[in-house]
Amino acid sequence: MQLGIQLGIRLRMGLGMEPRDHGPYRARGRDGTIGAMDRDKRVETLSEAECLHLLSTVPIGRVVYTEHALPAVLPVAFEVTTDGRLMLALRAGHTVPRALDGTVAAFQGDQLDAVTRTGWSVLVHGRAEVVRDPVLREHLLHTGPRPWVTGQEQLFVTITPELLSGRRLLPAGRAVQTS
Repeated sequence: MQLGIQLGIRLRMGLGMEPRDHGPYRARGRDGTIGAMDRDKRVETLSEAECLHLLSTVPIGRVVYTEHALPAVLPVAFEVTTDGRLMLALRAGHTVPRALDGTVAAFQGDQLDAVTRTGWSVLVHGRAEVVRDPVLREHLLHTGPRPWVTGQEQLFVTITPELLSGRRLLPAGRAVQTS
């Protein structure tokens, strides 16, 4: 245990941090500046309403689920319904609808600009359910999102948000306004 502490202290000193610092989030360099995460005020936390609004502006997101006891991620077409649920469009022959049905899943959507290093990202956690109502399913076949891979029967899965979080990265030189 003592050896681990000594190595940690040496590593912190080598990185220009004081031995008493607790990591990069509160670390002070030799020049007295605070670590990049503390001094960068460009990251804005989004409200739940803003998260849903931003998700409604993009057609593709990533659903995160468990497959064979391992995490799996799949890009999917989706839309935000008027009641705030996510409606995912999937192929019927795929294993994903079966893996999602009745489970808690995560969903992530974003819009990022690599040139300006700006954008936003939203993460949703909620219960996933395959749409079984034949009337709703028929309606979705005509008006709902379309899977990227077409030509096969479609299935729809809803995710009812239970936890929503999001962040926006503002352009350099612009800081989050605090009130």
